[in-house]
Amino acid sequence: MLIKFGFIAYIAYAALIGTRAIYRDYALLWRNNKAPAPMPVYLPNGFIYDHDWGQRYSVKIIKDQNKNKIIMADVKDVMVHENTIYGFRLGLAREPYYYICTYADDCSKTQHLKEVDFIRILKERGLPEYISRIAQTYDELLLVQSKTDIGKKGG
Repeated sequence: MLIKFGFIAYIAYAALIGTRAIYRDYALLWRNNKAPAPMPVYLPNGFIYDHDWGQRYSVKIIKDQNKNKIIMADVKDVMVHENTIYGFRLGLAREPYYYICTYADDCSKTQHLKEVDFIRILKERGLPEYISRIAQTYDELLLVQSKTDIGKKGG
C-alpha cells in the first residue's frame, strides 16, 4: 500500500514538473513573438536610442542622426523634453551616472553626472524633474514605436 501511494505521488509530481516546464517554454515563445525585433528607436527630437553591438555584450547607447555616439553605454532610460534628452545610465564598471544632452550640442561633459550635479543642471535649464518611473526604457519605447509607421517599415 505504501509503495503504491509513493508511486502515485511520484507520477503526480513528475506530471506537475513536466507540465510547468512545457508551459514556461510556450509562454516564453509567445511573449518573444509579441515583442518587436531589436532595432533603433527614433526619438522625436532627432536622437536614436539603439544597441551597440561592438561590445562583448550588447549595451544601449544614444546616437544622433549621423550615427555618432552621443551617450555612451549603458543607457537604462530616457526622458525627452523638446530637443533635450536626459536620464540614467551605467558606466563601464557598472557605476551609476546621469546624462543630459541637447541635440547638436557637445554632450561629452554631461554624460558622467552625479545625482547632485544632475539635479542642479536640470533646474538651471528649466527641465522637468527626472522621475525614474516616468522615464522610458528602450523596451517601452520600442513597443510604442512598433505600432507606428517607423516600426512597421523597419526604420
